[in-house]
Amino acid sequence: MIKLSGILIPSAIISILAFNSCAGTPTPAELPPESRLVVAVAALENSPAQDSSSWEEELVTGLLESKRVRVIERARLDALLSENELTMSALGDVSAGPVFLQAIGADAVLFTKVTEIREYSGKTTDAVTGWWDDVSLGIEAKLSARLASATTGEILAAASSSAQAASGTFFGAMGESKIDKDREVLVGEAISEAVAILALEIARKVPEKN
Repeated sequence: MIKLSGILIPSAIISILAFNSCAGTPTPAELPPESRLVVAVAALENSPAQDSSSWEEELVTGLLESKRVRVIERARLDALLSENELTMSALGDVSAGPVFLQAIGADAVLFTKVTEIREYSGKTTDAVTGWWDDVSLGIEAKLSARLASATTGEILAAASSSAQAASGTFFGAMGESKIDKDREVLVGEAISEAVAILALEIARKVPEKN
């Protein structure tokens, strides 16, 4: 038994929930180091927070853990952008971006964007357990990613993801508990989860290096 917010939950149920939360995004197969593209990760576009560095770090960590790509350090990318008086959007310019990216040893650049932050409320039912929440405030975050070649500007892979975080009262077979979180916290949690999913999705689709 595991105690969660004052409720005793059987360990078997926790295991089922954990399995189902990951089942939709299969773990991609590893690639040998010589077959991994070298990727420069651009800043998260349309971020709802002034500082999105933590989400970008989570994305990089997820990519590295997939063992399907190699990632250029963000500090190096920012320094070279500054030295050459280029903006991040210039990396997507086929006439200028490829030359710059090849100069720092990148095979491709990954662009990510927050496409939607949606609020919701009301009764929601878990499809796996049948339990339901009375949500006072829920946040759904949707993200997209596109991986562009450093030599041609061609889109090599694209992916999207979504995740939710909610505040309210949880009703289950063994009781209920109150969860109160403000909007900013919920947005952060939803984006973090969506970033983790996005990293797996883009890693699964990235091609091998020729």
